[in-house]
Amino acid sequence: MGNNLVIVSIILVVINSGDGENSDPAPVESSQPTLSSSESSSVESSSSSESSSESSSSSVQSSSSTSSRSSQSFSVGGDTLTGGPNTPASRSKQNNDSEIPASWLAQQFAVGGLNDQGECSNASLCSPEADPDNDDLTNLEEYNYGTDPQEEDTDSDGVSDGNEVYVYYSSPTNSDSDTDGDQDGDELAECTDPIVVSQQKISGSRLNVITRNAGLKPLTNATIKTLRDAGANRNDIDKGYINSKCTSISVEL
Repeated sequence: MGNNLVIVSIILVVINSGDGENSDPAPVESSQPTLSSSESSSVESSSSSESSSESSSSSVQSSSSTSSRSSQSFSVGGDTLTGGPNTPASRSKQNNDSEIPASWLAQQFAVGGLNDQGECSNASLCSPEADPDNDDLTNLEEYNYGTDPQEEDTDSDGVSDGNEVYVYYSSPTNSDSDTDGDQDGDELAECTDPIVVSQQKISGSRLNVITRNAGLKPLTNATIKTLRDAGANRNDIDKGYINSKCTSISVEL
């Protein structure tokens, strides 16, 4: 009888051991809470809203950057090229137009420039960009400054119109820009300043400006003749003044 009990016990142990090996492990509960479908939709909507906000912020920053760059743009022109608003050259400007009136064209180029309809038929003579008198002023500039487009030195002071405006800042329509009794060409021949009421030599800073300007807008025939007649050499012509007449001035570097 005792042996039978041992056998039964062994059988039960074996059966229980087999059940433990084949049973599935208990599921592990997730540490993350399970969201309902409405909660999940709310979270996704919030995430999408944040992403849209970031995109909008990036767009605003980009727009602001572009606006900042645009505000830094600038143009060079106007009276900057003629020494500022108070020089005789700047004050002598009569118009600030971008087109030439037909009446002015008819007055200046009636012969050889216009067709029967009053339109420019010879671009090298009467187009806005043309410079028929080779004074370094275009026809449009001649109109705006009130100078003669077919006369290199409108005021007959020995300095060409373009050189007066862009090199010396003197008036192309007033032969005595500083009204001191001496014509502009005579002043340059003696190295006195045609835009300053003084018999002193042109200042060193002004000589530097003249030399810079003459490098950008070289002297033309009327001005060259005036300086050569006063003893200028090739180097003087390039600089825009007669160095030997300005020897008392130490040019500033």
